[in-house]
Amino acid sequence: MNDLMRYLPELTELPGISGREDKIREYILEKIKDKVDEYHVDVMGNLITKIKGKDSSKKVMLLAHMDEVGFMVTKINDDGTFHISPVGGVDPRVVFSQRLRVNGEILSIVQIKPIHLLSAEERKSKPGYNSFKIYTGFSKDELKKKVKIGIW
Repeated sequence: MNDLMRYLPELTELPGISGREDKIREYILEKIKDKVDEYHVDVMGNLITKIKGKDSSKKVMLLAHMDEVGFMVTKINDDGTFHISPVGGVDPRVVFSQRLRVNGEILSIVQIKPIHLLSAEERKSKPGYNSFKIYTGFSKDELKKKVKIGIW
């Protein structure tokens, strides 16, 4: 348990969106490779390890997800902001005003139209991903060099 608590802060800061868990898998493997008898990565990217015990009649299996929910860029706007779509199940109500990392490195903030600028009709509906604009501080041209549409 002490090992887990020691590595947890570092591990939780690694980017690992669904389908792109490479950095997390490499980190875990580096920390455990000398502590397991066998390990391999299957075609889906799962890290599978085995530790042989003294009593072969008893088996214990531990499972954990390496991935996290995230987003992909769906559109880059003329003002240098962009739109996102979720990769995994993320309720849009918990996303606005959050800080995101694009490509694991570019800091950004999720913006939404302020309440005092919403129409009466807009105030009745809950915000969805189509109403978010993600701001990085880059111009459209700068952003296009750093971010690709459809890549998460």
